[in-house]
Amino acid sequence: MPLDEISYLTAQGDAVHLVTTEGSQLDLRDATLTGMERLLPADCFFHCHRGYLVQVQEVAEIVPF
Repeated sequence: MPLDEISYLTAQGDAVHLVTTEGSQLDLRDATLTGMERLLPADCFFHCHRGYLVQVQEVAEIVPF
């Protein structure tokens, strides 16, 4: 899968849940978000929360709270 088709990844129990820009979903069993972060280019993905890794080009706005 091309990297630009990945919207975000999230931790879901013992798997990583991958969501594409078209809304398709894929569960990666026995994967960790940290492991996926190591595999994906740091200039394309941002670990914005302990449970989410987002595609930088998908971020429209960052609102501090």
